[in-house]
Amino acid sequence: GKRGWDHIVPGWTIATVLDGTTTYRIEPRVKVASPGYSVTELNTGLTAPTFKCTSGHGSTLVAFPSTSENAVYSNLTGSSWSTATTDGSWITPNCVLKCKGKLKYYISLGNGAKVNLSTAGTAWASAPYTITSANYIDICEGPHNSTSHTVIAIADDSATVQKTTTDGTTWTGIATGGAVGFKWIAYGNGKWMIVRANGTCMQSVDNGATWVAGNNVCPSTYDVTGFTWGNNKFVAACMPNGTFSVGGD
Repeated sequence: GKRGWDHIVPGWTIATVLDGTTTYRIEPRVKVASPGYSVTELNTGLTAPTFKCTSGHGSTLVAFPSTSENAVYSNLTGSSWSTATTDGSWITPNCVLKCKGKLKYYISLGNGAKVNLSTAGTAWASAPYTITSANYIDICEGPHNSTSHTVIAIADDSATVQKTTTDGTTWTGIATGGAVGFKWIAYGNGKWMIVRANGTCMQSVDNGATWVAGNNVCPSTYDVTGFTWGNNKFVAACMPNGTFSVGGD
């Protein structure tokens, strides 16, 4: 909050000589008043749950607790929650998507070889729907309309993405040619991007059929903490990772 130079990593001593190897970042001193907001706590009725992922669409919220309920749902106010029915092949989800195209299913995936599907979030089926076993961590819907859509899921322990055009009922694996470690997937303006925490990425412009390496989404001194598409742009949230470059003699 003070004028002058500071290191990009708080607390580190800045270089005594600034040269071509130095990374500069100039920021204006902007003062913004804190926005007003209020917080309302609502009880789900569950015993000490944690939620790995949630979703909502229309008038329904869905959530996946760490308790024996597997899946719960509520209206948009979240004022009351009910247990959704699940079958014996249920996979604890790491990610969930409410599709906007075709039949508009809920699709949720986790660590395993089953896909959890639901039409309204109140009941889920997993037993009939298979996928190559992996630790799936993100899922995204691409181009869609009332009769067709494309959904792609990624796992952090596989370099193969899984693609469905059938509301999640069947899946096809597509090798990216890259390394493992994918964390986020996003789609926008005809392009798919999958990103690792170190900022390296793969991209596809033919609806996931083929993939090529893209430019890093952040410098090597940063790690990606989130990635999405919004306002006609791919957006990456990044933070310094504590690494730095040292110039030679």
